[in-house]
Amino acid sequence: MATQQMEREELYPLLFEPFYKEVLWGGTKLSSVLNRELPLDAGPIGEAWDICDRPGLESTVINGPLAGTSIHRLVQVFGQDFVGAQFRESRFPIIVKIIDAGKQLSLQVHPGKESA
Repeated sequence: MATQQMEREELYPLLFEPFYKEVLWGGTKLSSVLNRELPLDAGPIGEAWDICDRPGLESTVINGPLAGTSIHRLVQVFGQDFVGAQFRESRFPIIVKIIDAGKQLSLQVHPGKESA
């Protein structure tokens, strides 16, 4: 893995392998509109998690010299240079999802810790 030798100035636009979530309410637009190749054996796909750093679900770089490196490893190695000067956590703080609802969904609210 090249992360130990790479300097901050050498970072480049990273592409990550998405995770696809099979759900009953999923649609077909990830494939038909966004031209994504979805798993052939999967049922309806409702979510594409394009960037994620959760235990057991860490996005992996798919391009360039860092290909195969998890986003969690990038946070460990580059820290604030990768995430930003205000970063004080141990995991990438944002999950990027694309929702493909083939059926009408209920409203969901995810309050912050203070509100919950």
